[in-house]
Amino acid sequence: MGLGFDVKLGEMNIHTCELVRRWRNTMEGVLRTPFLLTAEMQADFYNKTVCNRFSNARFWSVNAKAITEINDTNEKALAAEGGDGRFVGMVGLINIEWENSLAEISMLLNPDCHGLGIGDKAFDLLLEKGFDHLNLASIYGECYECNSAIPFWEKQIDKYKAYKTKLPNKKYYKGEHHDSIYFNFDFVNYLGYKRPVHP
Repeated sequence: MGLGFDVKLGEMNIHTCELVRRWRNTMEGVLRTPFLLTAEMQADFYNKTVCNRFSNARFWSVNAKAITEINDTNEKALAAEGGDGRFVGMVGLINIEWENSLAEISMLLNPDCHGLGIGDKAFDLLLEKGFDHLNLASIYGECYECNSAIPFWEKQIDKYKAYKTKLPNKKYYKGEHHDSIYFNFDFVNYLGYKRPVHP
C-alpha cells in the first residue's frame, strides 16, 4: 500500500493567507521579496490583490487529502480528512497581461509537504487554470539556484517541454551571487502533454 494525495484548488481566505505568510517567512532570502512580511502586509495583500477581481493576479488555495492505494487495480480509499482536504499552500498567476495572454507563476507550499508529490499535482492544476480557463498562451517563472525548489522546477520543465534559460548573478544571498533559471510554459506544449496525438 502506498500513500498519495488527492489535490484540489479552492478559494483563499484571510486565515489561509496568513499561514502562507508564516511559511514564506521561513524561506527568507531565496524568494524574490528580500524581507519578512508582517501580518498587516499580508492582510493588505489579501484585501487589495486576492479579493480584487480587477487585479492582475489570481490566487487559489491548495488542498490535499491523503489517499491510500488498496490494491493493484488502483482503487483508492480516501483517508478521513473530510471536505476537500487540508490547506497546504497557495498557487497563483501574477503580473497577468490580458492583452498578451501571459502570466507569471506564484507558488508556495507548506515546507512540511515538500517532496510528497503535492506540488506536482498543484502545478498541473495551475496550468489548467491558466491555459484552459483563463485562455493564456504563455506562463513563465523564475527560480534562484540557491532555492531548494530547483529540482522541482527542472522536473516540470522536462515534463511540459518548457523553454529554459539560465540568467547569471540574479540573487545576492549569504555573501554570494547566485544564478537563476527562467522558464516558460506555452499552451502548445501543454496541449501536447495533456492530449498527445497517437499515430
